[in-house]
Amino acid sequence: MSADRLPRLTAKVLIAGLIVYVAWRALSLSMTCDEAWTAEALPYPGFFSFITPSFFAGLNVHLLNSWLINLCLTVFGEHDWAVRLPALAGGICYLCLAYRLSARLFDGWAVTAATALLTANPYLLDFFSVGRGYALGLGLTMLGLSRLLAARDARRPPWHLVFFALAALANLSFLYAYLTALALAVIRFAWQARQGSRPRGRALAAACLPVLATLVGLSVIYGPTMRIAAKHNEYWWGSADGFVGGGLTSLFAVTLYRTGIDPALPRLLAWMAMGLLTGLALAAVATRAWTGPRRPIATAFFTLLAFYGIVWAGVTVEHALFGTPYLMERGMLFLWPVLVLAVCGGIGCLPPGRAWRWAGGGLLVGLCLIACGNFARAANLAYTFTWRNDACSRPFMRRIARENYPRNFTREKIGIAVSHMAIHTLDYYVRHLRMAYVDTVRGLEYLPKAAYGIMPADLAATPKVADRFEVIMTCPASGLVLTRRRGDGKKHAGGKPF
Repeated sequence: MSADRLPRLTAKVLIAGLIVYVAWRALSLSMTCDEAWTAEALPYPGFFSFITPSFFAGLNVHLLNSWLINLCLTVFGEHDWAVRLPALAGGICYLCLAYRLSARLFDGWAVTAATALLTANPYLLDFFSVGRGYALGLGLTMLGLSRLLAARDARRPPWHLVFFALAALANLSFLYAYLTALALAVIRFAWQARQGSRPRGRALAAACLPVLATLVGLSVIYGPTMRIAAKHNEYWWGSADGFVGGGLTSLFAVTLYRTGIDPALPRLLAWMAMGLLTGLALAAVATRAWTGPRRPIATAFFTLLAFYGIVWAGVTVEHALFGTPYLMERGMLFLWPVLVLAVCGGIGCLPPGRAWRWAGGGLLVGLCLIACGNFARAANLAYTFTWRNDACSRPFMRRIARENYPRNFTREKIGIAVSHMAIHTLDYYVRHLRMAYVDTVRGLEYLPKAAYGIMPADLAATPKVADRFEVIMTCPASGLVLTRRRGDGKKHAGGKPF
């Protein structure tokens, strides 16, 4: 036990530091366009009533997350952190369970390595600090995986399906995780029947209850919303390049947290991960890892391999039958803990000899150093990878507010021109900063009549813009600048066309 004390303490310190990191970012980051789009109509009267056909804004509305955001805004008031509170809670749940699951499955420094690999992903951590449903889904998925891998009695009812179903409510991409867990429960039931230990009577009813409850619940809630999404053609986002070549490759690309990288690098990493899993599986089979003291970790390893394989097969069949795109980027996040735990579990299944131990330990150390180095390079308190252009939305709008408050409302109101992707974010701040003197927020085509413009620095430097607008604030994180119409600074509208 004493040999495990330092590795476990190190892992706990890592988790505590990451909790501080994601909480700080939840307080300091500007709102992003997607979370502003979701939150601009909230708080809405009633807990569930705002999810209606007239409100439904496509799959951007992550149902369970949106319900909880509505509750938080109603209870705590209209604050950025209130919008992000459900995601932060889900992220903290994920971080704590990452340590707990690692400590249960592994020993020694493998606990620290597994915890670091599960958590030191800068792209994954982004979603713990913004008001999207992915963090809540990841936290619930980790709860489901924890219960799935802890089930020693195959006759116990699969109540872990409830956590996977709630994850699917948090974000639709997690529906694949729920269906996979459901498939594993059916496979387990079929195996019991073959072995002659199929549950009967009350035991059978208890085993079927979580299956039926989650299926009916998801069908009732998601049935109408998925029909609305299909009507609005919301299923277009994804990859056409295959599950590994497009989906898993894109997950590694965003995990690297940099733009402009050679596409061959994440593709190589994806196929190397597949090769590593295949090699570990073959080694486990060749050495009969399911016998002797390695049986618990081998059971977890093969369960995780089956989980990943069912997702791969299901997404591929869905694409072949219906033409839906393959999962990609954040749509693949639910597979990150599955892949990491599978790799660590496969290393734990290696035979106990010195050569195997050194090979497995060296592999874990190498992977851990790469993950921690990537996180150290990417960690920041200013922006997220997906919504980097929103990095300075809050300080830009506060600058405009300082220049115009208190304002004589008998004067003509002002307009702001921005890129179309930022309109929702600025509309959100117009409302939450009580900027009643802002008449409109429109696209950059409105710039000739706008008082302020938010645009790329190179556009602001062009003569036709620089002659009429001056740069008053810059954003190094996004490369955008805040510009103000030249003149006396008070007559803000009615400019001539460019």
